[in-house]
Amino acid sequence: MDIIKYLGIIMNNKFKFREHITYAEEKCTIIIYILPKSAKITCGFRHEILKIIYEGDILPLLLYGNPV
Repeated sequence: MDIIKYLGIIMNNKFKFREHITYAEEKCTIIIYILPKSAKITCGFRHEILKIIYEGDILPLLLYGNPV
């Protein structure tokens, strides 16, 4: 099965996007696991800062290519 990456969207030769979803899932999982570690090091993030990080890092990863 050939994998194609076009404009940051990963798909196979049958235009299935499972690889793109798996890639986004792995990246979001890494970010989610890093956040609590960072919060402990800096004596805790406020809720507003965590929301900004979520909206700036995780949502764009999940929503990129959504209209496709």
